[in-house]
Amino acid sequence: MGTYRILGDVMGSPTHDGDKRYRGLYRSEPFPENSPDKRMLELWYKYCNSENGITDELSLDELKELAKLSSEISGEEFEVVYVSHEGTCPHNSVFYGIDVYLTYEDSYLWSGIDYILKIHEKSASKINSNLLFDNIEDAKEFFDEAERLRKENPENYERGEMKISYIFKVLD
Repeated sequence: MGTYRILGDVMGSPTHDGDKRYRGLYRSEPFPENSPDKRMLELWYKYCNSENGITDELSLDELKELAKLSSEISGEEFEVVYVSHEGTCPHNSVFYGIDVYLTYEDSYLWSGIDYILKIHEKSASKINSNLLFDNIEDAKEFFDEAERLRKENPENYERGEMKISYIFKVLD
């Protein structure tokens, strides 16, 4: 079983912009700001009343509608993605890859190859064009190395449970 998310551009930090090629979980989500569009607000409130966009309240059509409205209002491209722990998607989809991240979707991969090289040099050559892994073995190897580094130097790494998920762009 997986979950749906509506994601846009890669987020960054105060000192570093994320790599625009990144298609994992550490990306912006819809925010209506001062939108007068009542339908967007209605859908957005349902989406926000869920846990990190994980909702049973919105149908796939409503998720797509919210993504479309968010794109129109913000000028940023939003899309519906399916996040799976099993590696399958029940929809016609494009497989972006496998993300390695902390509990709150703070991915190790969003900032690009240079950061990945700092954690595990061998992994940099296994990253696809979306800055994600194509196969679970490579993701797990990177995961294991990142966990080892976190245990050796906890002051240099954020706290939280590390996770691995398959990311799909939903087409239908």
